[in-house]
Amino acid sequence: MRTIKLTALLAALFASGLMAFLPVQCTCGKPPETDVVRNGVLPDHNKTVAPEYEQEGFIDDGLYRIVIIQPADAARKASALEDTARQRTLSSLQKYLISQNRIVDANATAELNALIAQHGTLAEQPSTKDTRRIYYFDVRKERLKDYLNATTRKR
Repeated sequence: MRTIKLTALLAALFASGLMAFLPVQCTCGKPPETDVVRNGVLPDHNKTVAPEYEQEGFIDDGLYRIVIIQPADAARKASALEDTARQRTLSSLQKYLISQNRIVDANATAELNALIAQHGTLAEQPSTKDTRRIYYFDVRKERLKDYLNATTRKR
């Protein structure tokens, strides 16, 4: 009889202690808010990111940009760099269209490749550090967003 009372007493103490401890744990810290990516830009609350990283994707309605960063000592041919830039731009534009509920088929891909070939330019940009090279691949076309929406079908 005595062991039953002792066990019941210990269980009651444990339960009350647990109940007293849980509210403290639950109210101590608020979960961090998630950051929202807007126009390809993740907010930098500490402002430690260099400015050349900050803008990729649609800069405005007529300009789409891809940023390529390479080590300064990398000896890469200009044609290989431009091919890489074109591939990244194609992939990025396809992902954009899919996010807009557009169908990306062979015709849309051919249209994007033609757009990139006709309106895409690669240019080296000044960097804030000597250890890297910054390249912008820009696709400039008036009303580019409208053009992309007009050349693809909605899902």
